[in-house]
Amino acid sequence: MRKANVQPLFEEARDWLLRDFEGAALAKPYRQALDLLPKMLEENNHGEGVLREILEGYQYENFKEELGNWFLNGYSNWFVHGNFSKDEALALVKGAGSVLALQEAPLDGLA
Repeated sequence: MRKANVQPLFEEARDWLLRDFEGAALAKPYRQALDLLPKMLEENNHGEGVLREILEGYQYENFKEELGNWFLNGYSNWFVHGNFSKDEALALVKGAGSVLALQEAPLDGLA
């Protein structure tokens, strides 16, 4: 994947995300619960408006440059839904975190 020409995939995904984030502030209250879930979690993450601002200036060249360091460091925000006890959910998150083995990046360093 690192040597493949992924620019068309990157451009398509970037354009789709920009269109999706465009109406973030105009979400209607009658949308289904799953559509509103990102809004409910917004207090714990950057929010789509900030992500859109970051993505607008992000080009394929930036993506290609960072591809060598893909999934080495970052920040994760977990939401576990379903028939899990609190201990099971925490164990699930801890297990996933150990598989990803990310060096945690400060939130202010992600922009």
